[in-house]
Amino acid sequence: MRRFLIALAAVLALASPVRAADSTVAAMTAASALAGSELLYCVQGGADRKCTPSQAATYVFSLVSGDCTAAAGGAITCLKTNGTAFGALATVTPGAGVATLLGGASSGTGGPAGTVSPALTGAPTAPTPAATDNSTTIPTTAYVTTAIANAVAGVNPAVAVQAATTAAANTSGFTYNNGVAGIGATFTGSVNTAVVIDGFTFTALGQRLLVKNDTQSPSGAFNGIYYVTQVQTGILPPILTRALDYDAPSDINNTGAIPVVNGTVNGTTSWLLTSTVNTVGTDPLTFTKFSVNPITTPQTLGQSHIPFVLVSSGSMANNGALTGLTAVATAYPNAYVWMPTGAIAAASAAGWYYATFSSTTAATVFNNTYTSGTPTIPGSPTAFATTGPGAYTQTTGSNIAGYTLAIAGNVIGVNGTVVRKAAWSNNNSAGAKTLTSSFSSYNFFVNNLTTALGGGQEVGFCNRGVANVQAPIPATPLAGAAAAPVFGAIDTTTSQNFVMNMQLATATDTMTLENIVVQLIPGVP
Repeated sequence: MRRFLIALAAVLALASPVRAADSTVAAMTAASALAGSELLYCVQGGADRKCTPSQAATYVFSLVSGDCTAAAGGAITCLKTNGTAFGALATVTPGAGVATLLGGASSGTGGPAGTVSPALTGAPTAPTPAATDNSTTIPTTAYVTTAIANAVAGVNPAVAVQAATTAAANTSGFTYNNGVAGIGATFTGSVNTAVVIDGFTFTALGQRLLVKNDTQSPSGAFNGIYYVTQVQTGILPPILTRALDYDAPSDINNTGAIPVVNGTVNGTTSWLLTSTVNTVGTDPLTFTKFSVNPITTPQTLGQSHIPFVLVSSGSMANNGALTGLTAVATAYPNAYVWMPTGAIAAASAAGWYYATFSSTTAATVFNNTYTSGTPTIPGSPTAFATTGPGAYTQTTGSNIAGYTLAIAGNVIGVNGTVVRKAAWSNNNSAGAKTLTSSFSSYNFFVNNLTTALGGGQEVGFCNRGVANVQAPIPATPLAGAAAAPVFGAIDTTTSQNFVMNMQLATATDTMTLENIVVQLIPGVP
């Protein structure tokens, strides 16, 4: 209080006219204090006056613009600062003095807490939350940028591919070269063998392929988007090169969903990368299905309209000139014929070879072969330059796998049905000519052909509520069966081959699979 009075006296001295105090008035001792009824010595208007402490306080606080008031009991109440009420400080533009802090909650520990967030100026920083954080944590510009990029990647698809792999076997026979850190990396196939993926045959430069199932070491690291940079020929292998927009980590990690245009399994689906790649050729690329293809009924799994001709015994001259055949149904302009081991030249391999017929009993055989999938007509057939062995004997008594189609795992479903529609022709003889429809080791239908010159039929099989029990679908029209139906136990959760097997009992007979369509009727879950 003494300090207060001393300060008060100083203020009064400054505020009052200049006048010397009465020297006869004794000074207040430092140790003494004012009682409630005691008075102060004041000078007012040049005259000595007695004043109460309350009067002195009223005068002092009139000098602070009414920001504070003093009660008679000594309580001091401040409702303003610099003439602005505390409650209105939230609307005051921050920048100087107490208004900067009192306008909102303090960001510092122990500061006053406001009711309104402060309007920060300049470039304040904050920790960036994790991309998966969905709390009320303050998002930074880095967090928002990442979130927007992820959202755009999901809805802004990559350039579409023609097909996508379904199993590791699709590329397990390819040779991989990583180029320079992935740039220029290649998959190289086998000479004169077309790349066929999910029922789609790659025949033109620039066609794009999504490889997502490769397991060559390091597993998954060779996955990615490739495009055809070399089409196979009789002397050249097919070459697939990593796409220019998908051959570096910055491209790979920032590409959105990849649409697939064609394919029995993956057609009209899209796939999204779920892994992060730092080093191409080392880090695995893992894909997950981003959208599911619409199911149509029926859905074609595979087909062939190029004949498979199991020719009779005959004679092979030089350079694939085949004569002396038992007459086939017509002079096929394009076909694949089965030639046994050594029939084309010494030590030539048994297999299906592309051929063009000049008549029903003669053809020219080329060095273009078929193993599986949809057969194609070579753009430039590769001629043999061989010495023919002359007469040969056709294979008898064993199945020869003709048209072959890989059906990927889980495609059939537990209640799905596979339908085979086929037409065939054969010569008229008593010799047995057998056409067997097989799914893996399950022979679900057998056609025994003899004197009839041809025919056609729709048959199939279905899964019976589980993925590993099958029953045959009878021929149309229905007729009494000559034998009990045969049931299967093939695991359809893994890829299995559908095969049309052909067999002759007599080497001088002939039979032709004219065409075939394999369809799926999806089951109700």
